[in-house]
Amino acid sequence: MSSNSILLPLILSKSRRRHYPPCVAKRTCDIFPTRDALLQYERALHLEEEMDKILGQRLEGGEKPITRSLRAKDLYDALHGKWRQLCNEIKDTPTRHPALERFEEGKISPS
Repeated sequence: MSSNSILLPLILSKSRRRHYPPCVAKRTCDIFPTRDALLQYERALHLEEEMDKILGQRLEGGEKPITRSLRAKDLYDALHGKWRQLCNEIKDTPTRHPALERFEEGKISPS
C-alpha cells in the first residue's frame, strides 16, 4: 500500500472535498450470559488449539504418523459427544444476534 493511498482520504476529508459520516460504535456488554459460559468457551478454544498443535506440527525424531493420528482421534472421540450436545442446544435456544453466535461453545468445531 503506497503512502498516497493512505493520505488521500485524510486530505480529501480535511479539505471538505469528501465527507465521511460519523461512525458510532455500539459495544455489547453481555456477550456471555454467565461467567461459566465464558470459561467453557475458553476451554473449547484451548482444546481447539491442542488439536491444531497435534495436527499441525512436524513429526519429531522417531515419531510415527499413526501415533499422532491416534492422539488426534482420542481427543476427537472425547469431545465429539459434548460438541453434538452443544449443537443441539444451540438449535433449541432462541437465536442471539448473528455477530454474537460465534461466541457459543458449540460453534467451535472439533476440527
